[in-house]
Amino acid sequence: MIVEPVPSGNEAYLRFAELWRKAMTSIGRYEVYQLPEYWWRLAKEAGFNITLKKIIRWNSYVPSEVLMNMGEETVKEWKELGVHKEIIEEFKEFLKEKPKMKWSDIAVIVASRA
Repeated sequence: MIVEPVPSGNEAYLRFAELWRKAMTSIGRYEVYQLPEYWWRLAKEAGFNITLKKIIRWNSYVPSEVLMNMGEETVKEWKELGVHKEIIEEFKEFLKEKPKMKWSDIAVIVASRA
């Protein structure tokens, strides 16, 4: 089973993801999220039969208070990890805008060997 965020979403999520990538790259921690087609192809090339491929979509926005609380915790964590101050300030400015954000969609792939 593969469960992976889809690197797309509404405008606010895309900005959030961009800032997250900048923060993680600044401290040498970066993971590239792949499109679902990448995972489908990889499973097939590895000899698996795909029994389910589904994109789970968010239907509602992250509540503002949840996003703000998460943002505060993220800032604390980034400071501890040594993320560049400029990126942290950019993230704080993003949060001040009180964005209407949905999380990224989630790709779910279930595969098995015959």
